[in-house]
Amino acid sequence: MKANVSNSKSSTPTPKVHASGVFDVLGIALSKQITERLATPVVGNGNLKSGVSKLVTGVLGYDRAGKIGNIITGGLVIDGAEDVIVALVGANAPQSTQDSSW
Repeated sequence: MKANVSNSKSSTPTPKVHASGVFDVLGIALSKQITERLATPVVGNGNLKSGVSKLVTGVLGYDRAGKIGNIITGGLVIDGAEDVIVALVGANAPQSTQDSSW
């Protein structure tokens, strides 16, 4: 029995975290830091609620504001994925014993 596979394009854009160079990577990292700090008072950080909120916002916002919008939503999607993983796996991973003051 074969499954029906449609080759038609979906009207919903699929977010892809794409970096064309080092400036895009830095922009995505900056976006992650800024959006994380802005969202923390509203939805928290490192929990399932914050992860899902950031992922949904990133998916809905993807491809809406050109390259800059994709960089911003890329940071949201990465931060949202991180929050979901932290919520599911836990933040009690072993900590480094090395000095972190450097």
